[in-house]
Amino acid sequence: MAITGGALLKAPKLTTRGGILAVLGVILLIVSPFAGERGLEAVASGVVLLILLMGLSMYSAVKHATIMRLRVRRILPEAIREGREYRVRVVIENPTPVPLELVEVSDNLPPTWRSQGETTVLTVPPHGSVWYEYTVIPTPGKHAIGPLTMVYRDPLGVSEARATIPLQVEVGVQPRLLDVPRRLVGVAGHSPAGSVRSRRRGLGLLFMEVREYHPEDDYRFIDWKSTARRGMPMVKVFEHEAVSNVIVALDITRTLFHGRVGRTKFEYTLRLASSLVEYMARRGYTYKLIIIPPNGQTVSTPWLRGRMSTGRGKKFIAENSPWPRNPGETVFAFSERRAAALEREILKSLGRSRTFILLISDFFEDAYSAEKYAEALSRLKALGNDVYAITPLTAVFEAQELGEAAGYYRLLAYNEIKKYDIIKSALTRRGIRMVVTGPRDLLALIIGKIEVLSA
Repeated sequence: MAITGGALLKAPKLTTRGGILAVLGVILLIVSPFAGERGLEAVASGVVLLILLMGLSMYSAVKHATIMRLRVRRILPEAIREGREYRVRVVIENPTPVPLELVEVSDNLPPTWRSQGETTVLTVPPHGSVWYEYTVIPTPGKHAIGPLTMVYRDPLGVSEARATIPLQVEVGVQPRLLDVPRRLVGVAGHSPAGSVRSRRRGLGLLFMEVREYHPEDDYRFIDWKSTARRGMPMVKVFEHEAVSNVIVALDITRTLFHGRVGRTKFEYTLRLASSLVEYMARRGYTYKLIIIPPNGQTVSTPWLRGRMSTGRGKKFIAENSPWPRNPGETVFAFSERRAAALEREILKSLGRSRTFILLISDFFEDAYSAEKYAEALSRLKALGNDVYAITPLTAVFEAQELGEAAGYYRLLAYNEIKKYDIIKSALTRRGIRMVVTGPRDLLALIIGKIEVLSA
């Protein structure tokens, strides 16, 4: 993937060294009348300094005009995944007859990425091109790369110009997968084609068979036509209505980003969501992904199904889960707006069959926000759906980093843990089942819940 851009040049300016020389030249001219016999020497020195600065500025102006005509490309890999090392190439083409010596080139990478060699010094030949490469190890989610900057200084370093190359691009990095259990609980009705249907007898919408009436059967399901034809009471049997549709909603709150890069709750939830996509696609579930980004404007996939949907689901998670560029730049919508947007999006997606709704959110680690989400989720539950909330616990994530000192940390974090009890109470009062957890064994727990409801 190549991104091309032209330079946006800022006006040349004097460096600190150039400013000192300019001030020195002016001072020499000012003090020359008071210098007596050395006044002429002072005037000559001041004039020489100022002429030198003007000459270097004119020389730099030519170089600066050359930078304006450069063509720059950044070549990125087509697909980027977490934890792998990638090489990024920057190509600079100079169509002019003027060479550029010792130009400092620097790419602007996300602060959460590990990188090496993104800043270098190059000489760009006339009517030619030059390139350099650097390595990156990305973190999962959506990131902004760019712009690229170029700095040129004259041979004496008295003036410089900074050019900005607008090579901004947003890149989605796919999370690595958690260990998806290979030996799953057997679910009746999972066919190789990927359909999920329970063959258990029970109440449901799909007709299964007609059989002889037994005293414990509900008389409302007697099939009178079959009864008349057979001369004995016959009853209709329906398929048990099992969950075959799954909605996974990922709520990206600001508190998900707490912690050390590589072990934040945000990164873990992206890995969890991608692993669930891998599992559901392999098992043949019909599923839908919903993401509530920081601004609260929900994005979602259509209903997906089958092994071929895996790549689409993972790509959707990577490209719609943005990191904040800096702590004050990204605006996070309030919990009321986010909860309402989630409810609207899910209501648009619900069909006639029972749906398993899984919300991954820490509710801003705030009891008031949890109440707002609970109101929305309870209305979805009242429609006959199974609703679960998965809440990553900051204290447990942080304790994981401390090793033997984790026990002491949990004692210090007692008040934080009690806060989660309040959040859990807000949801469970409305019948929302909730799992407050750290990063271990969560995937197997969720898969177990889905399979039990699908049996």
